[in-house]
Amino acid sequence: MEALKSYPEIRIVASQHALYKRDLAMTKMADLLQATPRIDCVYAHNDEMAIGAYRAAEAAKREKEMIFVGIDGQQSCIDMIQEGKIHATFDYPRPGPAAIEAAVKLLRGESVPKRIILPTVRITRENAGSVKGF
Repeated sequence: MEALKSYPEIRIVASQHALYKRDLAMTKMADLLQATPRIDCVYAHNDEMAIGAYRAAEAAKREKEMIFVGIDGQQSCIDMIQEGKIHATFDYPRPGPAAIEAAVKLLRGESVPKRIILPTVRITRENAGSVKGF
């Protein structure tokens, strides 16, 4: 939200939490679609909610009006990206292995960077066929 302050042309019309559940996201999105005549983009903080929001928009025959973006790199979402339904998802590496590796180095007396940035993969229609989800 802080980063969006640099883009005054982007307006958040609603922010809802669907507990990372597809069915709850469908319900909340259906309500939002009735209350909001224009939605350009839906960002969901996991793929389950992105799929739920898409399904609600599809049921309302409004899915072509907006862009849908999720997070996780879930295979069902990647499949929907290949079908042109969801526009993108982002696969974030699990932090556990890097944290354990850093802890082992510290225990050995080795130095580790204060900040470890893990690579993120943006999955779109252009690369969805070459990415394997979970």
